Amino acid sequence: MTPLIRRSFAAAASAALLTFALGGVIPSIAAQDAAPAKSARKAPDPTRRVPTYFGSLGLSTEQREEIYAIQAKYVPQIQELERKIEGLRERQMSDCEDVLTPAQKKILGEARKSAVDRRKAAAKARADAAE
Repeated sequence: MTPLIRRSFAAAASAALLTFALGGVIPSIAAQDAAPAKSARKAPDPTRRVPTYFGSLGLSTEQREEIYAIQAKYVPQIQELERKIEGLRERQMSDCEDVLTPAQKKILGEARKSAVDRRKAAAKARADAAE
């Protein structure tokens, strides 16, 4: 081991020991227990958020309320367009799949299933590593 690697390892070990000694493990366990509660929360209202970077501009309450009103006007329209786009993408994919031969469709189905299986395995590996 080179001296730099040894020092890096020693620094990492010291940081881990210090974190453990100061109780860093207990909050992380508490956070894991609290995680399911987060999923029970309802989704944030997109009309009650200011756009990116606006929060650092020192907006007055009146300005925030005006922005919220503007967003309340446009968000439903944008969501409807996004639903239409998703429908168009699905129809596009269906039309593309109609061009394929039965053998090609079978290969495509297997490739998609394989990709799903790989994602599930990767998610499981990440979850196991986090424990």
